[in-house]
Amino acid sequence: MTAFPITGFKADAVSALVAARKGGTGVSKSKTNAQINELMADIEKDAPNYGVTAGAVGKLLLAAVADGERPRCFGPAGEKVDLVAMLGQYYEDGRYGSTSFDQALAMLGLAAAHEKVPSSAIKLTKNRRNKHGWNFALTTSTGDDVESTALIIQALRAAGVKKSDSSIKNGFKWMRYQRNQQEGYNPDAAAGETNSNATALAIQAYDAI
Repeated sequence: MTAFPITGFKADAVSALVAARKGGTGVSKSKTNAQINELMADIEKDAPNYGVTAGAVGKLLLAAVADGERPRCFGPAGEKVDLVAMLGQYYEDGRYGSTSFDQALAMLGLAAAHEKVPSSAIKLTKNRRNKHGWNFALTTSTGDDVESTALIIQALRAAGVKKSDSSIKNGFKWMRYQRNQQEGYNPDAAAGETNSNATALAIQAYDAI
């Protein structure tokens, strides 16, 4: 089955637009609502084809909850899917999917939908912290990176892990020291050029702490 990567960007856009609408940023609510409705129509239609990884289903969950949809009955009439059950297909022994993004987005999606994040998933995630933070492979054998660390911190906090937890404290401390001279973040090097995605994820991690 072919995945629809652009659907993930649309899901991200829905979450961002809803946040902007709630944040009182001066955006036009009527225009924003129309954009969200258009995006959600595409997302619902493509959900079965896009949701082929744990991370993808996690994004669908986040978009559904942001828009006030029911994640266990998601999609157009006659084609409803249970996103929580769909996500469960990618879970085994504490792990969702194959990457830190899979793991974190799955945990964030479950928490947003007020579903219990398995304790085994929380334990595995904490145990997979590398020397300082987390890496994309969610292993303890390769280098840490800002994006994975920032996203995992958000996921653990959403799952109910206290900010005083040593894994969060140490991962956050390392991430904080990766800022460049412009106070931004680069996914590959502390002194690298500011990257918008890495910086946005780091800001979200700060907010979670």
